[in-house]
Amino acid sequence: MSWKNRRSPPVRSERTACAKAHAAGLRCRPVAETVRDTWAWLRDLPAQDRSFGRHGIDPEKEAAILAEWA
Repeated sequence: MSWKNRRSPPVRSERTACAKAHAAGLRCRPVAETVRDTWAWLRDLPAQDRSFGRHGIDPEKEAAILAEWA
């Protein structure tokens, strides 16, 4: 499933050469490792710097966007 807008031109990021990035040290990490490390980082932040509250957009705005997109 693509997350792009259906009306936008196709993006061919899957065809983008990434050898240069890999040569520079980029590595793809397993999702579980990324989640574990991100959670550890968030827990170590001072309480006033954490943002564990409401996330995402207003539900009504989301519904309107999805209705227009469908």
